[in-house]
Amino acid sequence: MHIQQIHRILQGAFPRYRGDYIKEIKRHNYKTLVQRLQRAESRFVIEKVVGRFIEKFWERQEFITTIHDSIVVKVDKLDEAHRLMMECFREEGVNPILSVKEF
Repeated sequence: MHIQQIHRILQGAFPRYRGDYIKEIKRHNYKTLVQRLQRAESRFVIEKVVGRFIEKFWERQEFITTIHDSIVVKVDKLDEAHRLMMECFREEGVNPILSVKEF
């Protein structure tokens, strides 16, 4: 698949996607894009999703931690954590398919 086709697909799926912006960042230093994406992911998961979970369950001090782009909660809080994460994504204009796993 040609890169322009990929850009069109991404723009259709993610209206806020800016292929020219990504090209410009990568032109100067490809690591910059990776670092920015990692920081954005970190802010989203830790500050937004985990922050909202903590606010909601502050008094009960429910367990939550992160592993990369995932959150870990007790089994009885899986549905609520999933709902909060979806809510946070939707606020960003994204409607992902998330997987929930018990371990």
